[in-house]
Amino acid sequence: MLPKSRLKQIAQLSQKKFRDQTGCFVVEGHKSVHDFFEQGWEWTELLSTEPQDSLPTTVVSTAEMIRMTQFKTASPMLGVFKKRKPIALPTNESVLVLDQISDPGNLGTILRQASWFGIQHVLCSEQSVDCYNSKVVQASMGGMARVYCHYGNLVAFLSGTQLPVFGAGLSGKSIYEAEVKGPAVYAFGSESHGFRKEVASTIQQWITIPAKETDSVESLNIASASAIVLSHCYAGN
Repeated sequence: MLPKSRLKQIAQLSQKKFRDQTGCFVVEGHKSVHDFFEQGWEWTELLSTEPQDSLPTTVVSTAEMIRMTQFKTASPMLGVFKKRKPIALPTNESVLVLDQISDPGNLGTILRQASWFGIQHVLCSEQSVDCYNSKVVQASMGGMARVYCHYGNLVAFLSGTQLPVFGAGLSGKSIYEAEVKGPAVYAFGSESHGFRKEVASTIQQWITIPAKETDSVESLNIASASAIVLSHCYAGN
């Protein structure tokens, strides 16, 4: 049984200010907790409502789990993990760049895609949603455990990289005609507003996903667009 003060502290990790203060975040769900544990993330608590053979968990009651959960329905397993320490971005590997991504589900899905296509590094603008938000972690389906999610100055990175920089937009060269060979940077803008002007000015080549019909919807969801772009441009590189 955990002290009430500790239950409260874990519940407070739903707020970014407490995640920043403690350097910790919450992972919920049997598979996700296993993913972070197996990927070597440092942890402070591994909690379950049933004894586990595969993890060194502490058994807690369902009532305690309900007090700690960051969702409407509590999972039977929860882990408190330490944030990763910042590392330098690579100079010779593909990087995804995300400008002002606000929806946690979208960011989580993109992290999942990055893991699927073997991209190890995602750089977000400082205005983007926190990758340690529980909704991001949940939507990543283990991708967050396998990908480095960085935050920083996009203009500085895009201006200084030696890799080709492709920006996804509503106009530009069709992705089916773009010449992409080897490592590259793939940049995607805000769901609502696209790229900020200063970020857009650093894009070397604009690419787009051509619509089949001229009277189609205005745009694609960013997570859908990134999946199409990565599938075509990165798979096999």
